[in-house]
Amino acid sequence: RLSNIKKVYVCEYKGMYKIGIAHKPQNRLKQLKCGCPTARILYESNYIKNCFFVENILKNTKLTESGFLF
Repeated sequence: RLSNIKKVYVCEYKGMYKIGIAHKPQNRLKQLKCGCPTARILYESNYIKNCFFVENILKNTKLTESGFLF
C-alpha cells in the first residue's frame, strides 16, 4: 500500500527530540512549530515501506529512555 510508504524523521527542540513518520516531514514540522517555534529536522529518511518498524526501533533506543522526547 502506498499509504504505508512514508519517511522517518527526527526533530530537535531545545535539546528534546521527536521521532516520527510522515509523508511530508516539512509539513509536519510546520505543525510542530506552532508550539515549538525553533524546532528543526535533524534527519529525514528516504521513502520506506517499513517506516513503522524503523520508527519503533528508534523510539526504543537509549535516547528515548532518557526522556528526551517532546
